[in-house]
Parts: sequence; C-alpha cells; structure tokens
Amino acid sequence: MLSHPVALTILVLLTMHADAVTLLQGVIHENEMSGRPMANIQVAGDGANPTTSESFGRFTLAFPNKNPGDPAEVIVNKEGYVAVNDVQLKLALPAHPEYQVLMIILCKEVDADEMRRRFYRIKSTAAIDETYTRRKRELETQLQATPEGMNKLQQDRDQAKAAAGRTFEFLAQKRPGQNSELYGQAERSFLDGDVNRAIELLNGNALNLALAVKPLR
Repeated sequence: MLSHPVALTILVLLTMHADAVTLLQGVIHENEMSGRPMANIQVAGDGANPTTSESFGRFTLAFPNKNPGDPAEVIVNKEGYVAVNDVQLKLALPAHPEYQVLMIILCKEVDADEMRRRFYRIKSTAAIDETYTRRKRELETQLQATPEGMNKLQQDRDQAKAAAGRTFEFLAQKRPGQNSELYGQAERSFLDGDVNRAIELLNGNALNLALAVKPLR
C-alpha cells in the first residue's frame, strides 16, 4: 500500500496533467535489493520533475511530455554513492507504474564492485533456476523426464551458473570506457538471464572472456 505522501503526490500530478503525464514509481535501497530504504535522495529524469525519496525510499517522477513506452533515464544523486544497477536506470516508461516499480540500489563508491557482484549473482541465479524449473516441467509434461535427461538438464544448469559466475565477476568491476551501448547491452542481457548472449557481446567487444557454456534453454 502506498504511503499517504506518495498517494497524495500521484493524485495531484494526475489532476494537474490528466491528459499528458506519464508516471514512474520507484524505491531506493542501500547496498542490496533487501537493503534498508533510503530517504531524502535526490531523483530526477530527462523531462521529469525533480523529486526526493520519502521515508520508505519511495519516489514518483512525472514526465509531462512523454508517453508509456518512451525511453527515459533516471538520475540519482547522493554524494559518495553510485547506483549498483545503473544499467537499469535507462528504461522504457511503464504503462502501469503501480505494477512496474523501479528499484534503485545505491552503495558507497568504495563498495561498488562487491555490491555489483552480489546483485549480479542474485539476478543470474534466479533467472537460471527459473529456466531450469521451466525446462524440467516441460520434460515432465512430455513424459521425457528420464534419469539421463534430468541429469543433462542439471549439468546444463550447473554450467550456466559457472559461466554466469565468471561473467558477473567481470561485469562487477566497472572500468573507464565501459559505458558503451554494447557493454550496456551485455549487462542487460545478463540481468535478463541470457548469460550466453552477454558472453557473446563481451567477446565481440574484444574484451576476450574465455567463457564457454552450453545454453540452458
């Protein structure tokens, strides 16, 4: 349930710009997805009203000249802190902001590598396990869940996790010059669970990762 200040802000914005405004709701956490909410953080967006996160870390940006599906970039400002999931701050505005809440994770600059490593690990493990569960269910439905088939599926899952581990170790260490669109595509692919696509993009960018894995599909 939304807090009273956030609900009131949304109501006012909708009243003022009923025919034009597109909203983006978000929440800011410290260090990890399960970290404490961060209040009083300055948040802005290209073409949006600057705002500040409230006590539970929530915020709402209003884009008066944009529509759902339009690209937008969210900018968060706290001295000495960086966004762990910065690649996710470039997004398409949602049609249903109440159901598509943007989570922003901030950490101190000195902790950035470790917090990115944790974030990538959690996201990739969840995506790979979800794919494994789906494939297992498909085999069971098709009556093909033989011991050999299940063993191969488990091996594919383990190989995917091993490759993901090596990849997020690389992605966690942001280096100068790695803010290119291609690098961003690799990060987004990885966070979507497509480890093989991320590896392909990184190798194609002459970053020379020696990561070979069979796709888990």
